[in-house]
Order: sequence, then C-alpha cells, then structure tokens
Amino acid sequence: MTTIYKYSLLNDILKVKVKGKNIWKSRVKHQTQFLHLLEEVFCTEISNESFGFYPNRIYFATSLTADPKYAESMKKTWNKIIKSVEKFDWDVYAPFSKTDPHSKNPDTLDSYQIRDLDHVNVLNAEVALMDLNRPSHGVGQEIEMSLFMPTIGFSKSRVSRMTKGMPGFIVLNYTDENELLNLLIKIFQRKSYKKEPFYLDNCSYHPTKSIFKGLTCLNCNFKEYLHTA
Repeated sequence: MTTIYKYSLLNDILKVKVKGKNIWKSRVKHQTQFLHLLEEVFCTEISNESFGFYPNRIYFATSLTADPKYAESMKKTWNKIIKSVEKFDWDVYAPFSKTDPHSKNPDTLDSYQIRDLDHVNVLNAEVALMDLNRPSHGVGQEIEMSLFMPTIGFSKSRVSRMTKGMPGFIVLNYTDENELLNLLIKIFQRKSYKKEPFYLDNCSYHPTKSIFKGLTCLNCNFKEYLHTA
C-alpha cells in the first residue's frame, strides 16, 4: 500500500530557503537517521518509501480503535476539515478513510503491516494534523513519529502536558466545529510551499522549537487559541 519515494523531489526540497537558510535540510537528515533506527528495531524496510517527505501533504491522525462511536460521530467534521484544506493544494492522508478497523469493509492488514504503513505515511507528510479529543495509543505513537515535523493538534478538553511540551507542536483549543474549521483554514492557507514552507525553528519566546510557516511563528501567531503548555 506504499510506494517508493520520489527521490527527485529531494532536489526541490533542499532548495527551499527562508532568509537564505535551507530550512528542510536538517529534517531530511534527522529523518534518515531515525528511519535506520526504526528498521533495525522493527526488522523491516521502510526507508525506500519514506526517505524524504512530500511538500503539500498532511497526515491526519484520529482515534479509531478505542472509541468507535466517537470516530463515527466525528467523520463528518473530519471530512469537512479535509475538504477545507484541500482547497489550498494540500493532499491529505487520513487513516480513518483508509484503514478503519470498524469499517463495514475492513482491510486485511495485520498489526505489523499497519504499523509500517502509518509510520511511512506520517514521515511522508510536510505537516501532521491530529484530533486529540480522545486518548489513543496509535495517535500517541504518531506524535512521537512526528518529532522532526510541524504537528498541529486540536481538542476541546485538556491535553497531556507531555504532549504539549513536544517541539514543533501546538494544540488548538476550540469551542465548536466552525471555529475549528476557520482556525485550520487560516493555518493551512498559503501562497505555495516554496514561499511559505512549514518547518521547525527556534523562537525567542518559546523554550523548544516552534512551528513556522514562512517567516511566521504559529506558536506566537495563534497563542490566544492554544492550550497553554
């Protein structure tokens, strides 16, 4: 269910600069090192699929297994989110529409195949988006997998301090669907990935790396809408 990474993209990725700085070079380097560690631990080969990432791609993580009633009730909202950001040339990979274990036509993948599939697709994304309204073992793993990439979570309720303290991580605190959609539209709307890339960098106002879109620190720009660290 995965495909070989398009290595020709690396040439474009390594040319993207903000204020003369190549802002994606370190991510590619760290991701490559991380992949080799994962392959050794998992006894598998996933580096050919996720050696680098794809600009304009989002990995959308949601709770599926533990609370199927919640998942079913939220699919309408999740699909609205996807349609809203796709208008800005984003390609969204969402496991709830691909490998939902409660689907009427479930996939035939075993736990090891799902593990590799989701790891590859997280690493293939420029940005990770996560519904944190329900505790989830899978989403927790995906948070760790997104260590070197911008990750945007959203939740109406309190979120673990350990999660909020991750580098390049923000958690939107919203009251209703419309507010959430409007916030995500503001975040993901951009001119192009070359002019406004999403990446991690240091901001003097935060103790760990923040999310940047072009020159804008999203941790600062959306601070009034975030769950505080």
